[in-house]
Amino acid sequence: MCLCVDGMMLMKHSNLSKRDSRCLMNCIVIIVTLVPIATSGQSVVASFTHPSSGEQWDCYENITASSSICTACTVALSDSFGYNVTILWQNPPNPPFQLEANGIQWILKTPAFKIIDRETTSNFTFRFNATKGVSAIQSEVLTVVIKDINDNYPKFTNDAYELTIYNSLAEGTILTMQASDADESPTITYSITAGDANKTFSIDPHTGQLNLTTSSNLNATTKPTYNLTVQASDWYKCQLHYSDYTRCR
Repeated sequence: MCLCVDGMMLMKHSNLSKRDSRCLMNCIVIIVTLVPIATSGQSVVASFTHPSSGEQWDCYENITASSSICTACTVALSDSFGYNVTILWQNPPNPPFQLEANGIQWILKTPAFKIIDRETTSNFTFRFNATKGVSAIQSEVLTVVIKDINDNYPKFTNDAYELTIYNSLAEGTILTMQASDADESPTITYSITAGDANKTFSIDPHTGQLNLTTSSNLNATTKPTYNLTVQASDWYKCQLHYSDYTRCR
């Protein structure tokens, strides 16, 4: 009887019979070599966690140059080690925003040399690119909405209005004055600030309709002309107050 192990033959008895010899001749030596497969060198592919799909940030217009868009908003990766993140594209491209590394995250900052104006551009979109060696990944599209502040004056359509009325004119609306404001959803109010000491006229504060309210005051002989000063003002969420003036003769 024989046993073959890794090319060596072990014999139970020193004297082998012919049958045993035949057994030896039928032995097959099998060598199995295990080759370890190294996995430690495989890298984990990172992905953007922010911005996520459909993510939107808000930023007020006129904030200081090179300021963070949002203190709680950052560009981030699932694994940031060794990655460099840049702005792949921005739309519209000007003025160009900035991306600054901050530990394991990146902060989107306002342009360095120009203040953002909502009335010029109301929103921007961005896509970011992360590179590590030959590896590159792209983010979802981020939308930055520029929020309005009250930084524009209301403007009258006309610098001055002139009309002729008669002593016999009935009380009611005689003229409508309009002002516009480039700010978002402005609240414009109208008022007569000069030229109507006897309260002959009034103006609707919301519509700008000038009304004859006391027709008995009209007298072409004693007062042939009225020079009214009308003010349009905007009050927007308790922020700055701006006014414009026009004259009605």
